[in-house]
Amino acid sequence: MNGKNILTKVEYFIPSVDNTGENTGLYVSIDFENGMISVEADYMLSPVRKNGKEQRHIRLDAALFYSHAVDLGVVQSGNTVFYLEGTVNDGRHEKKCSGLCVIDNNGAEKESWNVNLILSGKKLHDKEISFVVPVAASNVAA
Repeated sequence: MNGKNILTKVEYFIPSVDNTGENTGLYVSIDFENGMISVEADYMLSPVRKNGKEQRHIRLDAALFYSHAVDLGVVQSGNTVFYLEGTVNDGRHEKKCSGLCVIDNNGAEKESWNVNLILSGKKLHDKEISFVVPVAASNVAA
């Protein structure tokens, strides 16, 4: 690696359009320096009903402990793990959740990393929300 690769923030968006033509998708924002995570997603499975209308939107707001920029050169030889606590709002209820944010080296490429979010909570009915956000060195501040 040339110089340092410092990860301060990740923003990730996957657009999609549902069968009604409405814009849906996944938006992830993780601010490592300020310790904040925001995820907004529309989901097609098990939509909830609110006031007689289907709700397909879910929002996660969480805090990372302890917040700091991540030197990805250190992550080359191991994982960096943050604890997180927050809430998940499905349009009907706001539920507490906790979990981990894990940054690890992709392994397939030297300058490629994954940011993994793993969430769970009692009131989430033992469901786990887990997804991976890819990060390449070309997208990281040097």
